[in-house]
Amino acid sequence: MEEMLTGLLNVMSFSNLFFIAVGMTLGIFIGSMPGLSATMGIAILLPLTYGMDPATGIAMLAALYMGASYGGPLLRY
Repeated sequence: MEEMLTGLLNVMSFSNLFFIAVGMTLGIFIGSMPGLSATMGIAILLPLTYGMDPATGIAMLAALYMGASYGGPLLRY
């Protein structure tokens, strides 16, 4: 239970929430562009996460993937 609380506190830090919001915004933008997918977006933006804390980088890339998965179908309607 202590590990779950530690992980929750890590995710809820200001820097992680900021990078999650940035990743989600970039993901929606990338997903809505024709010809780009969620996987391509991760490959393109992976170098941005090299200097970050590993948990922050993974959270940002996960948010980017989810945002691109959401942004992709927006063009179809």
